[in-house]
Amino acid sequence: MSVRFILFSLVTTLSLFAQKKPITIDAVIQQSHEKEAPQVVWAPDGKHFAYFQDSEVMLYDAAAKSEKTLLSLAPLEKAAVPVPEPPRFDWQNRRVSEDSLEWSHTGKQLLLSVRGDLFFFSLDTGTWQQLTATPEINKTYLGKVQRITDFGAFVEIMPGTDGLLHVSEIANHRVKDVRDELKEGEQILVKVINIDPTGKIRLSRKALLQEEGAAAGAPKTS
Repeated sequence: MSVRFILFSLVTTLSLFAQKKPITIDAVIQQSHEKEAPQVVWAPDGKHFAYFQDSEVMLYDAAAKSEKTLLSLAPLEKAAVPVPEPPRFDWQNRRVSEDSLEWSHTGKQLLLSVRGDLFFFSLDTGTWQQLTATPEINKTYLGKVQRITDFGAFVEIMPGTDGLLHVSEIANHRVKDVRDELKEGEQILVKVINIDPTGKIRLSRKALLQEEGAAAGAPKTS
């Protein structure tokens, strides 16, 4: 048997072995580095970690030395709203970095940032929820009165996003004192009637009251 044949057989064997090597933590981390993906993020229990791979979030079980697809990013990327221009950026409080993962303290939820939007994923139910969204004109929201002023009230219509409900848009009748109509902490239905170039939102409660009146056949009042 020639030396050349022995060397050829050895190289072939090592090549086949390399192709069938088991999945290990080091291999996954090395793969992440090679693809320039974000660092793996360990769960609080120290037994699992999550990481991005292509268009999926993977979950690795350290004890079993196995990985599985946790969720596909496709529906999240489709739902993600582009980050607003700088003047509107601060108003909507969307200072989030792209493509990042963060575990909850229980290890049962993941906070993901996808294309600048935040999503909350539950490992128990396998469902996700979009945490940041862009208000839409003519859409109705159940808001919470945060602060009352002489000229109206500021109503939070989604986490971190509020708008001005001007005194003239509170009711069908003329409102003399905002505090006679609203209380801080109260939940009310409001409609987005305008979003200016800086991202400031104008709300109306009167518009919804008038729509209800029209639907019931009642005349509108000014």
